[in-house]
Amino acid sequence: MAKIGTIAYTKMVLHALKYPQYTVRGILLGKKVGDDLRVLDAIPALHGGLLAPPLEILLIHLDSFCSESQLQIVGIYFCNERRDDNSFDDQFAKVAEKLQSNTSFSPIVLQIDNSKLSLNADSSCLHGFTYENKSWKSKSCEVERSEETLATTSLAIQSKLYRELIDFEAHLDDPNLADFFNSELNSKIEQLL
Repeated sequence: MAKIGTIAYTKMVLHALKYPQYTVRGILLGKKVGDDLRVLDAIPALHGGLLAPPLEILLIHLDSFCSESQLQIVGIYFCNERRDDNSFDDQFAKVAEKLQSNTSFSPIVLQIDNSKLSLNADSSCLHGFTYENKSWKSKSCEVERSEETLATTSLAIQSKLYRELIDFEAHLDDPNLADFFNSELNSKIEQLL
């Protein structure tokens, strides 16, 4: 089972809300603990088209970051641009397939369901998938401390913290937006807990 932490969940939702007119994509960081995959952070990567060179550069940065932080890349996330589009992002899922060749476990793919994004959500907006037998299968995922996480995410939305989120693509467009790991945003989310 995949267990999604508050910071990771909140950042994924904020990324989707910052760019509602685009498909957003990101990388999930965490740890494998026994049979569980713990998703502890989300690194917003792209909004708009899937661009291989920026994604490769981000993965190089993440490799260095992970070696220092004791985390590892455990999967990816995406949110389609249209509210009624719940199709699977096969193109981006190829990144997770490549990740699987470098790990001893199957990475998780989390899809944000646009129709469940809400200021006062009462349930998770995530659907999980894992790669088994050369196809993507539904995988259960749970948000840790669900009520607290949903309340924290709601406060983050009310505080308009999505305005502060920086994805890697925005960093490439404007190098002054250097904190694409969103460490200051992580601190603000922790304060809301």
